Amino acid sequence: MSADPPEDEEEVLSEVQRILDEPYTQAKKTHIWAEEVRGEHNWLAMTNFRDALDHMSKIFQNIDDGDIPKARENLGEMEAHIKRAAYDSAQSATEKELEETYSSRLPESVYRIALLEHMSDEEFNEREDKISNRMSRGRETKANSLEDSIKHFRTAYEHAKKMGRGTPSKKSVLLNIAVIFGFILSIISVSAVLL
Repeated sequence: MSADPPEDEEEVLSEVQRILDEPYTQAKKTHIWAEEVRGEHNWLAMTNFRDALDHMSKIFQNIDDGDIPKARENLGEMEAHIKRAAYDSAQSATEKELEETYSSRLPESVYRIALLEHMSDEEFNEREDKISNRMSRGRETKANSLEDSIKHFRTAYEHAKKMGRGTPSKKSVLLNIAVIFGFILSIISVSAVLL
């Protein structure tokens, strides 16, 4: 909310407009981006948007009732829910990407056997540290700057995406091992025939 709490109906409505301009616009863009990269709906964020609308409805009721202090209280709740929707959306995109990467990660030796380029364990761990750092910074800056917080979460997502690209899928590994095994069997078969 702005520095001075709204004192009358006009100021309350002005504050509603400010919230709908920003942070709502930022939260909406972040939510849409996160759903696109996640490939699924983020119901927690949607619940926060719904709750923000509930508080906005209460603000108008408070104004009609002449209860400006209660309207101010609902303004704070409305803005908090909108910001939570943004944070949750941004954070969930990274978490989903990490989940997919962790579920397909195999021991480094398996990638070597399969003759596949891969991110070394050391690189993987360094990338994990960068992600963890950005996620922490995103959480730490939530109270001060919605924009900075979301930037940290998005940077964490980009690191997670790179980590995922550096991790060959289990299907690729199995295919390469099958091809290598088939090649070795072919050589053994040809050698046996020639001897």
